Amino acid sequence: MYERYLKIFNNYVFNYNEQDKNINYKIEHSYRVANLCVEIAKELELSIRDIEICYVCGLFHDIGRFEQLTKTKSFADSKDIDHGDIGAEVLKKNLAEHITNDKEIQRILVDSTRYHNKLQIGEVEENELIFCKIVRDADKIDTLSHWLVDIEGIYELNEKILKSLYNKETSSEKVNNDMDMILRMICFIFDINFEYSYRYLKEHRIIKNKLELVKIHCNDDTDKLINFIDDFLESKI
Repeated sequence: MYERYLKIFNNYVFNYNEQDKNINYKIEHSYRVANLCVEIAKELELSIRDIEICYVCGLFHDIGRFEQLTKTKSFADSKDIDHGDIGAEVLKKNLAEHITNDKEIQRILVDSTRYHNKLQIGEVEENELIFCKIVRDADKIDTLSHWLVDIEGIYELNEKILKSLYNKETSSEKVNNDMDMILRMICFIFDINFEYSYRYLKEHRIIKNKLELVKIHCNDDTDKLINFIDDFLESKI
């Protein structure tokens, strides 16, 4: 059903060095996010057309990463280099019209890409919002599942990121080490939109696994943190 979209995606990304582990990771990540978008859309009982749009948005959401990595040798976003913005421009200039002739779907695709990595969704048409939210959830689920599944060393808890966490906010604080990154990733749970996503995180022990890393690799008392997160997740399911 989705072979044509996969062909367009693969023809684009295989221009980059797929032997590069970072390029390959983003290719596989994009496949997984597309499939997660479909699962969320089905749970929400969207139409067949809208489920297809969700797949396309998920598949192309990180299309800006490939150009970003080529230019900067990094996945670090900044004021001048933001992969969501890069991806939106790549789609507008090169890809969207090859993916679909439908102007509405092109707009949904561009905006869901632009805003998937922002702290908040910007101004979009009302009919776009559901697709933006689905992509954001699927992206967070997969990132939490596959990134930083193990770390080394002993760390202290970053007080600034902890403040965001206890305020139930996402965090844009600068990270200095793997522990900071894990804490900031855990903050993703405060920007999840659908029960399916919370249920997925629980059933696959994704947040529990992250918290176990925090407990093992931290000298600080982590019981308060773990109980806080557990209580929050239980309230969402």
